[in-house]
Amino acid sequence: MKKNRLQLSMFNSLAAVLSQGITIILRFCTQTVFINVLGATYLGVNGLFNNILGILSFADLGVGSAITFALYKPLLENNHELINSIMSLYRKAYHIIGLLVGILGLCVMPFLPLLIKEDGISQLYLLFLLFLANTVVSYLLSYKQTLLIADQIGYNVNLGQLFFLVIQTFLQISALLFFKSFVLYLIIQLTCTFFLNVTLAVLVSRKYPFLTFKKKYRLPPQIYQKIKKNTVGMVGAKVGEISLNATDNIVISTFIGIYWVGIYSNYLLIINSISLLLIQFTSSVSASIGNYALDTSSKAKAQYTLFKKHLLVNYVVTFMMAVLLESLLNPFITLWIGERYTLRPTLVTLIVLNFGINALRQTPITFITSYGLFDRIGVKSVIEALVNVGLSLIFVLVFKLGIIGVFIGTLCTNLFVNLWYEPLVVLRHGIKIPEYTDFYRAYFMDIVFLVLTLVITSTITTKFFLPGVIGLVLLFAGAATCTILLLFLYLRKNSEYLFFVKLIKSYCARFFS
Repeated sequence: MKKNRLQLSMFNSLAAVLSQGITIILRFCTQTVFINVLGATYLGVNGLFNNILGILSFADLGVGSAITFALYKPLLENNHELINSIMSLYRKAYHIIGLLVGILGLCVMPFLPLLIKEDGISQLYLLFLLFLANTVVSYLLSYKQTLLIADQIGYNVNLGQLFFLVIQTFLQISALLFFKSFVLYLIIQLTCTFFLNVTLAVLVSRKYPFLTFKKKYRLPPQIYQKIKKNTVGMVGAKVGEISLNATDNIVISTFIGIYWVGIYSNYLLIINSISLLLIQFTSSVSASIGNYALDTSSKAKAQYTLFKKHLLVNYVVTFMMAVLLESLLNPFITLWIGERYTLRPTLVTLIVLNFGINALRQTPITFITSYGLFDRIGVKSVIEALVNVGLSLIFVLVFKLGIIGVFIGTLCTNLFVNLWYEPLVVLRHGIKIPEYTDFYRAYFMDIVFLVLTLVITSTITTKFFLPGVIGLVLLFAGAATCTILLLFLYLRKNSEYLFFVKLIKSYCARFFS
């Protein structure tokens, strides 16, 4: 079982990373054509509508995550009747959610002009309807995919998404080049979303022939209460997630301008692509962690060691990505689409800091998901939402900081609300260790080291900017070398780091012997 679990985790991680890597390339291709054909303003509309629908997805209430956790045990025990009971509940819930999102979207439509500072956006309502339809279709058809993820074969979902994204990218670029039509662009997106979900639904039906919705199944009360408890906890988590990820563009569009949403969207494309890559890598093992937690032979000490090792790997990757982003973001965007689409260095540093902290949060979030501790983060997430929106509005409207105020608000929220509380939930309620002072001391030292490195990197790269492809390559080589050296000096005595060094040496010795 342990070998199988390890193999599945590694395969899921590899499939997720490869799939996301190709996805990044395809998105860059699409956005390059998009901004050159339709311009930054329509790119801003694209980003704004995605954020509005992110807020409407609050109707999800975290049902998906709660259901995934509930499926771990029956899948482990091959309890077909219980799996059918849980999936029947999930199907009903997602159909209701899809309908609710559709109704809420129609209610939002009359207020769209209030959220866009500029006038003259043509076909505004039709564009929003197509965005809305794409989201509703996903809810109505995607519920079966959770079974693949909970059964530790989520790579099927990744590969299916990649296949249809390749088709979608080709058709969307063709629509932009030949017809210059945003409407056709969105119709293609809607069509591909529909066929992706239908294909994965058919795959699930074939792989799990016992799965049926024709018969009525009664869900055991204790399972229902557990799902309900976790869903209630996820309501708050959903509020916090939406507050951090879906409100920034709305504040920028309403008080600063939709054009700046378009400019920021280019940075978000890069940041979100790398974030998704890291999230895929860290969360793809969540099913195996949940499975490991249910294994009665795994003790608290072993689980704590696993948590620290996961965090160490996440920190190393996040640190390297953050320093490279700080060094290369503006030079890359200048080379890619032109200097007129760049933001000033201070803004870039804040964007990268928010990226780094959000990336580090993925380890405790992965363990919270795996342990089913959603109810423990509900209140925190409501506070997170209020603090983030409140601070952003204060910095923008009272202190007149403009777009920089939005990013400062998000950074403060992450630092003072999320960063300390989420690991506490894992340590106290998941792993259940009695003392964690040493953990927090090391954890916050890691954060301070990351922040100082980014500030120094920003100062150096601003003064020694080299234009062109050669300059970008030299900058990358220099930043990568310095990052590896800094990490070695900082982590050389870290026990988790030494464990991985020993492991790598062992694999190398076997490979070359």
